[in-house]
Amino acid sequence: MSAKPFKFSLESVLKLRHHETEKARAALAAASGDRRAAEERLAQIHAEQAKLTTSPFRSGVSAGVRRFVQREAEHQRLAKAIHMAEAQVETARHAEQRARDHVRAQHQLEEALIRLRDQEAEAHQVEVLAAEAQFVDEQAITRYYRTQQL
Repeated sequence: MSAKPFKFSLESVLKLRHHETEKARAALAAASGDRRAAEERLAQIHAEQAKLTTSPFRSGVSAGVRRFVQREAEHQRLAKAIHMAEAQVETARHAEQRARDHVRAQHQLEEALIRLRDQEAEAHQVEVLAAEAQFVDEQAITRYYRTQQL
C-alpha cells in the first residue's frame, strides 16, 4: 500500500519567511559593517588628536600667535569631528540593534512555521502508520475468514 507523500500546505509561506530572514541577516551584516567603519573613523580622529596634542609646539616671536591660532583651530576641528563621529557610531549601533531585533523577529516567524511543518509531518506519519496497520489487520482478517471457509 502506498501512502500519499506529505506536502506542507504553507511551504510557499515558509520559503518566503526564510527569504525574509536571510534578507534581514544581510541587513544586519551591512549594519555591523557600518558600525565598524564608524568606529574606525572615530579611532582615526582620536589618533589625529593624540598626534596633535603630543607634537611639540615650537614657538617663535613672529610666528607664535599665528601657529597657536592654527593649532587651536585644528583642535576645535578635531573636537567637532570627534563629536560627529561619536554621534555616527551611536546611530550605527542603534541601527545594528534594530537590525538584530528584526533578524530575531523574522527567525521566530520562520521557526514557528518550521515547527508547524514538523508537527504536521509527524501527524501525517502517524496517520500513515495507522492506515498501514489497519490495512494489515484487514488483510489478516480476510485471510482468516478465507481459511475458515475452506
